[in-house]
Amino acid sequence: LIGEIAEQFAAMEIGDPELDSLRQAILEVSADNPGLDVEAMKLHLTQRGFSQTVDRLAGSNANVLDWFSNSDAAPEDALMGWRHLLARHQRLGALMAELKVAEEALGRWSRAAEAWRAVARRRPRKPDHPDYLSDAEVAALWAHAADCYERSEREERSERDGFNGLYGRYEHSECEAAALTCVETALKYAPDDVELRLKRADLLLARDSVAPAEQELERLLELDPRHTDALRLRANLEDAKPHADGASLWRRLLEIAPSDAEARDSLAESYVARLVSKTAVWWSGAKPRPLREQIRVIEEGLGEVPDHPRLLTVLGQLYRTDEKHEKARETLLRSLDVAPGNANVADTVLHELLHIPSVDEGTIEEVMAHARALPELQPEFWVHQAEQLLACDLPEVWFERFVEEALALAGRPGVPDSRATVLFRAHSIAWEEGSSELAEGLEARIRTEEPASGAVEVIEARRRMEEDDLRGAQRLFRQAERRARRARDSSLQTLIADESMGGGEIGDVFHMFAEMFE
Repeated sequence: LIGEIAEQFAAMEIGDPELDSLRQAILEVSADNPGLDVEAMKLHLTQRGFSQTVDRLAGSNANVLDWFSNSDAAPEDALMGWRHLLARHQRLGALMAELKVAEEALGRWSRAAEAWRAVARRRPRKPDHPDYLSDAEVAALWAHAADCYERSEREERSERDGFNGLYGRYEHSECEAAALTCVETALKYAPDDVELRLKRADLLLARDSVAPAEQELERLLELDPRHTDALRLRANLEDAKPHADGASLWRRLLEIAPSDAEARDSLAESYVARLVSKTAVWWSGAKPRPLREQIRVIEEGLGEVPDHPRLLTVLGQLYRTDEKHEKARETLLRSLDVAPGNANVADTVLHELLHIPSVDEGTIEEVMAHARALPELQPEFWVHQAEQLLACDLPEVWFERFVEEALALAGRPGVPDSRATVLFRAHSIAWEEGSSELAEGLEARIRTEEPASGAVEVIEARRRMEEDDLRGAQRLFRQAERRARRARDSSLQTLIADESMGGGEIGDVFHMFAEMFE
């Protein structure tokens, strides 16, 4: 029939991108290969990447909605049925367009949803009525009503969030419940519609109904075992359980989509989680597996998720702990090669290499140069390196290098941290780790380079706190806050507020206690 209906078929409005692409492919194949039968057309479409869609629409388990769409229907019956469906589709399209215009003009999503529900309820029930709607069309009406309720819910939630401090947060709304009701009604007319089942699962989860959502996802996966979104959601739900493991579901997803980043990451994390053995006795908690067994587990993970940077960095750390220094170095540098733009990987690699005695200074410098070139790198990267270095009693010469790297980034466009913030953070680290020489040197720099920043007053306030002079400390904190405010240094203001244990209100409490004990 394609020769008779091609023009109308091409002009049809199809909202679903997948089906729209399929329609275009059918027209192109028919133009290049006139006279194809059903099986030949299915083969061409499969070769163009539509195998899953073709299987859902015309496979052995496909749900044929109308008798005249069967392959054994007479051509004249199929043509008559096509024309009847096209007329209904056009009428429904016109109605949908009118309602959409009204919705966009008024923005009254809840009222629009009620209008859609009214259309669905009042539809003609007799098949020979000119405005009769098929079950699939009725399901579409109810699904659109659900979409409108969800839009209304998002707008209401936005308004409620603005008044959280006064009125608290509503746990669930009427629109949320109405959307769920509409989707469940739509499923009565289209029980095999997997997208509706996914929407129902999402709405159930929004209402914290986890078990019913899992059941819905299981039904969906029975209908379409290769539905990637359903597998992803089901795996995440499994991972969220205290003693469960979604690894098998992530494996299923990777079989369908081998390059799926979330599936690769989650499966890699499942191997990292296995480094700790969970005993059956609840009070004994969990304990690390023996080191050699940990190495075996991660090597097994790399066999399943090759070159995953998370697994490579963990394996490098394990090799280093096992004193297999060359293996550790090679594995850590490999993780940097496979994830060159990942700041977390660079952070781990740089720190771990500093632990390996056989790693020369040139290798460290190369990794630092690599980190320096990372896009949107922040001073905190280098400050964290400095913090880890002192915590692990590594050579302090690198501490000063890392501080200088952080200072070189401070104040650049897109970098909120100031030089005063970096110097103060570095001083805090040295002071907390008991490195008095480093702390004294950084304090001298702060007094010389950033005397009006407020950082000097915080350092003095710490000393007053150590002397139990709470009133004096709070007075200095307030001076520091004023100086940082005048300097418009928001990052340092935040640190000062944290340092003074919450700023003004807590300071007032300190002041009150100071007066009580005088």
